[in-house]
Amino acid sequence: MVLTLKIYIEHLPIKKDGGVIKHVFGKCINIPTIQIQKISIIRNPFDLLCSYYHHSEKLDPNGKYCHSGWSSVNYTHQFKTFKEFITAYCNPNFEWHQPQFHNFLFSQLFDINHNCVADIIIKYEYLNEAKKMLNTKLKHPIDNNFVNKSHNKTKSYEEYYDKEMIELVNKKCYRELKYFNYDFNGSTKHEPLIINCNIKYDVYNNNIIN
Repeated sequence: MVLTLKIYIEHLPIKKDGGVIKHVFGKCINIPTIQIQKISIIRNPFDLLCSYYHHSEKLDPNGKYCHSGWSSVNYTHQFKTFKEFITAYCNPNFEWHQPQFHNFLFSQLFDINHNCVADIIIKYEYLNEAKKMLNTKLKHPIDNNFVNKSHNKTKSYEEYYDKEMIELVNKKCYRELKYFNYDFNGSTKHEPLIINCNIKYDVYNNNIIN
């Protein structure tokens, strides 16, 4: 899922055009000088789907309600294996418990006008590096108090997939992988932070707008 939070930043040196220069990866980018920035975290769809399934409790074998998977996905659909989960998720005709997540894994990043609502997107794979970069500018630095809720995920996400599952996700999540620079092995581009993402997505019609 995508975690969104608001943070306050210190006053930074302002350029004539109203922006702030920040050097990242050997080039200059602008960080807006507004007092509140919206920050989201994304990660590799293959890893995200693995946590989607393994989140919280295991499925109760007696059919009793349990919080198994994000938003109780495993209880809702009675998925007993990760492969069942992936096969259903990648089936365009399957009636998924959260339709927007079925359409596009990062759909909650976008507003009614198709714009990305996050000013800054952190790539989870570079979380520590991104925190260090942001903490040089934040009035209230990001701390390290993170809690892992995927207790049943005991291996790296790669170990849960077979060839067929990889091919299914490559096809189903083609847009997430292409536009946010991921493949099965991780990020295909070194980018701890995505500033002012220019991708547009129509939530209602499930379309990337070029």
